[in-house]
Amino acid sequence: GYQQLKRNAYASIIDMRVGLITKEKVQKVINEYAKDHAPKSVRNALGFLSSVLREYHSGLKIDGIILPKKKKVEIIIPTTDEVERILQETKGTDMYLPVMLGAMLGMRRSEIFALTWSDIDLKKKMVTIDKAVVKDVTGAYVIKGTKTTSSERKLALLDSIVDELKEKDKDEPLLAMGVNAFSQRYR
Repeated sequence: GYQQLKRNAYASIIDMRVGLITKEKVQKVINEYAKDHAPKSVRNALGFLSSVLREYHSGLKIDGIILPKKKKVEIIIPTTDEVERILQETKGTDMYLPVMLGAMLGMRRSEIFALTWSDIDLKKKMVTIDKAVVKDVTGAYVIKGTKTTSSERKLALLDSIVDELKEKDKDEPLLAMGVNAFSQRYR
C-alpha cells in the first residue's frame, strides 16, 4: 500500500526537496488525490505522508489539513432467500465451496483463498483461519498472515460444509480456482 501511495498520491511533491514542502503544498496534493479517491483512502494517504514528514521535516506542522467528509457506506446484506438462491446456483460447481464458506461462516474472500487442507480438521469439524491472500507490490497474490491477530480464529464447520469437503480429493488443492477467477465468475 505504501508503494502504491508513493506512486499515485503525491504527484506534485514526490520529487520535491523535503525542505521545500509546505502545509499549502500538502493541502494541494491531498485535494488532488481526493478528486478520484474515497475519503478513507485520502486519510490513509495523509497519514502516511504525515509520518514521513514528521521524520524528515520535523519543523513542518500540517495540523488542520482539510480532508473530505466521510461517506456513509450502505452495506447490502442479502436475505436468506438470496443466499439460498446463490448456493443453489453454485451447487455442483467449483464456486460452491467458497460461496458456502463466505455465506455460512462469514469468512472473507482473502481468508477463503488462503485455506489449505492443513487448516481443515474434518474429525473435529473445525477450520483454522490464520492467513490471507493479498496482492504484493508487483500485483501478484501472495499468502500472508491475517491483518490483525484478532482476525486469527477457529470456526466450527457446519455438516453441509464437512460433507462438501469429504467429497474433495485431499491430494488436490482445496480450491480449484484463484481469487480473480472466482471474483469474475461470481459477478
